[in-house]
Amino acid sequence: MGKRGGAKRRSTKDLPPVSRQYILNLIKKVDSLHYDDFWKKWVKALIALLYLSGRRISEIIGRKYPERGQPIDIYEGVKMEDFEIVSVAGRRVLKMHCRILKKGRLKIVCPRCGMLNAKENQFCSKCGLELAPLNLQEIEKGGIRQVWADIHMRLDDPLIDYVLDWLKYLKSIGHKGRVFPITTRQRAWQIMKEIDPNIWNHWFRHQRFTHISEVMDPYELKEFAHWETIEPAVAYVHRSPRRILEKIERADKIWEE
Repeated sequence: MGKRGGAKRRSTKDLPPVSRQYILNLIKKVDSLHYDDFWKKWVKALIALLYLSGRRISEIIGRKYPERGQPIDIYEGVKMEDFEIVSVAGRRVLKMHCRILKKGRLKIVCPRCGMLNAKENQFCSKCGLELAPLNLQEIEKGGIRQVWADIHMRLDDPLIDYVLDWLKYLKSIGHKGRVFPITTRQRAWQIMKEIDPNIWNHWFRHQRFTHISEVMDPYELKEFAHWETIEPAVAYVHRSPRRILEKIERADKIWEE
């Protein structure tokens, strides 16, 4: 089955994981930047929230989405009212109600068997019939949609203190609206690269998923990440070096005699 070409995404397959202490050290490095106290609090809270929530920076900061060549100012990030301390299974957690933009997903209907195929497919995945390509007008009709996700973060996690301190500060000055005001997500990544040049767009998200995939099964990871399909979660869970080595050791013991 053929696929039409598209933009290449950076692979995370061979990206080595870092420890949680590494994340904490990044936050400590913020104090060495030439920023005032406001910006230092801002950056520390953003680092902690990106890692703990596993969300994309555009979902935290906010963004404009291009539609038919024109930017649509749909706020995608988090606001003050999106944070609340709640109880989950008897434990107090910080809940973040997160707005997420997703691209509309167009499907090509096979005229022979009626199968719904991804728009990139050249041939029907069921009967193999060659499919007519979607034109630009049809692709534009896919539009965008806005969904919501509730992210729960433990209050006993050392990283959450940086988020709580920032929210407390904003509340003390009477701030309402965006939790990370003033800048854009592009500028936010520039600041991150000043701290560590090896950080890239989904670096914190990838580290978080790598860490929790050590104990979660694919279905649990899919639920946490709010993926629409399970394939990304399967890839994270089943490429764990620790799990592979442990199972090799177990297999060797079975076949010792």
